[in-house]
Amino acid sequence: MKKKLFFTAIFCFVLFPNCSAEDENSTPSKSEKIAEPIIIAKNSIVAHRGAWKKNNFPQNSIASLREAIRLNCKGSEFDIQLTADDSLVVCHDAQYNKLTIENSKYSDLVTFKLSNGEKLPTLREYIIAGKQNNTTTLMYCEFKNYNLNASRKKVFLSKTLECVSKLNAQQYMAYLSFDFDLLKQLRLLDAYADIQNSDSNASIELLKTNNFSGVSYDYLTYINHPDWIESAQKNKLKLTVYTDYNDSNGTNYYLNKKFDAITTDEPESAIKSQAEYNQNLNTRGFNNTKLDLKLLENPTSNLISLQSNLVLEDDLKINVIDESGKIVGTKAFPKGTSTWFFETDTLKNGIYFLKISEQNSSKTIKVIINK
Repeated sequence: MKKKLFFTAIFCFVLFPNCSAEDENSTPSKSEKIAEPIIIAKNSIVAHRGAWKKNNFPQNSIASLREAIRLNCKGSEFDIQLTADDSLVVCHDAQYNKLTIENSKYSDLVTFKLSNGEKLPTLREYIIAGKQNNTTTLMYCEFKNYNLNASRKKVFLSKTLECVSKLNAQQYMAYLSFDFDLLKQLRLLDAYADIQNSDSNASIELLKTNNFSGVSYDYLTYINHPDWIESAQKNKLKLTVYTDYNDSNGTNYYLNKKFDAITTDEPESAIKSQAEYNQNLNTRGFNNTKLDLKLLENPTSNLISLQSNLVLEDDLKINVIDESGKIVGTKAFPKGTSTWFFETDTLKNGIYFLKISEQNSSKTIKVIINK
């Protein structure tokens, strides 16, 4: 028995090196399936390096992550790197304040503050912040490898999984990288992780063979290879795009193509565009053309009132939806009536949508609440 424990300890020491500044020293299980995600996205929008642009937050900061969560984004993308002393820090560029991250100690890097006064976040600190009051937003973790050799890559991956496992954050995470071989190693270590490839040199067939979850390319890659969209979908791979087309036409294109996620520097605009897209989509195809439904008052304050030109012969279901796409109220419009009311005491001022559904079709009406 003692001999068995000795060899087990040796194995753990080799696979997971000594503790870094973050003290991440638990081992992830490969034999147990990760619990189903508790994250329920309200839209398809991923904030690129967090929601930083509108409020001038530092990119990849905890402030930008919290803003993405506040917006109910589908995800918040961020970058991690491995320091010389095996710490994991959240940063995009190879250098931070003229120090090369992969060649520097965490204690030297952390002496420099971000522009909002935050210290350079560690992966542990970032995940802890990302789990707080979060039921909508995944953390899209991008591995940045600027000059790591094969052995350092193994440390990079094992330390990351170690940290995620210790914080019980598997259901919050998705992983991506331009380093295809690194992602292949990640899949061997974790059979259930959401792994999305960004290396456009790897074919869709190769990704499927290696059991990847999806692809995450910039918009130019999809423009140059439009056939990859259909190919990925046929192979049941998730589609994510990074785009600098932040107008409604750009967002609508990827929604029409049924992309799973749209990554952007301007998530606020993209969320608004998706809400408008959903409104227009839902308005099409309402079967009961005889019904003329109108708001009695718009803008309104304490009560949303909807009037029908006919007494309803069948029940209608009405969801009240906010700008982020979240359902904030549901109330039936029952048959035998012609007027529908909804009290707004639990709603804040702003723009909402009434999604009116009958059997297999629906329409949407925009309403403004101004108390």
